Amino acid sequence: MKHTAVYDYIESFKTASKYGFNKAERLIVINKYKHRMDMDKYNDALYAITCIREADDTIIYPHDICNAIICGLEGRELTETEWD
Repeated sequence: MKHTAVYDYIESFKTASKYGFNKAERLIVINKYKHRMDMDKYNDALYAITCIREADDTIIYPHDICNAIICGLEGRELTETEWD
């Protein structure tokens, strides 16, 4: 797996929600990778994903954050196998 460090970081990240990342937590993750990441590809990968609302915040699932970071790092779109 090419991006094992990304998966490990996201999977070990302690989130407030048991379901995934709130806005503040996503900003922490973005700040870690943004200097190497194509933000347009990151944002494109998060378009039309499944998420939940919890305590007036949007919670994004860890696998979607991983996919978006990897797309941003590689400067590419999601592949068919990465869609929900």
